[in-house]
Amino acid sequence: MAIIKDDFSVENKKIYIFRQKDILVRKDDNSKLPDSSVFNLLKEKGNFCLSICDTCTQSIAAEADNSFDENIARNGIADYEFIPLRQYFYIADAEAGSLSARMKSYLEWIASTKYCCSCGKELKLYSKENALECEGCGKIHYPRIEPCIIVLVHKGEEVLLLRHSYRNQDKFTCLAGFIEVGETAEQCVQREVAEEVGIKIKNIKYKGSQGWPFPDQLMLAFYAEYDSGELKLQENEISEAKWFKKEEMQNIPGPGTVAWKLIHDDF
Repeated sequence: MAIIKDDFSVENKKIYIFRQKDILVRKDDNSKLPDSSVFNLLKEKGNFCLSICDTCTQSIAAEADNSFDENIARNGIADYEFIPLRQYFYIADAEAGSLSARMKSYLEWIASTKYCCSCGKELKLYSKENALECEGCGKIHYPRIEPCIIVLVHKGEEVLLLRHSYRNQDKFTCLAGFIEVGETAEQCVQREVAEEVGIKIKNIKYKGSQGWPFPDQLMLAFYAEYDSGELKLQENEISEAKWFKKEEMQNIPGPGTVAWKLIHDDF
């Protein structure tokens, strides 16, 4: 059974050290993570505001304090650098990328979940599962997961890609959105497509999923076919949407993302 611990041995563990949306890797090979000596050195210097061990995967995750020196060479780890976690997804193999997402999500959840929603008392790590336990009423709190859909709509030889108006504005990507209460994933696909680009779709097919730690999404990926209607954008969400042939695609998400896998039919 998986249990999160805050007291642990670092030997024979996979180590993930994060700083906000970045991850610490070797300069000469960004797919390689820190070893136990690096973790111990940084912990000794007081550079972590939170560190945990997941017994299920034998992995350690730590969040570097905001005061962490930008010049990490001064901390005795000149061979390492922080890179964006999204970039690490492109470099790492699927298992390592998925595990980094898992550990980052655990850190985000623990850091942001301090008090019981039932009685207001403080929470502590639960000794039996990956969960938090209320010291007052005993209520068990499990990690928050927000289910989302992401869909690539096909129209003959073309696919629909769009740019968001509020995030990653330079990328053309697949349409995505959060599943609402009482909604199936397929219903969400239909609703989000209708709301954001104003068209109807058919033949919705599930392709796969990906954990996405920004901060706690579970992305459920789908294909769908265009049915009818003209593009009419929800302007507060979408700045541009276009039908692309494969050879015309530009500025799309990189490898390691579920959007890339949809676009390249890589499930």
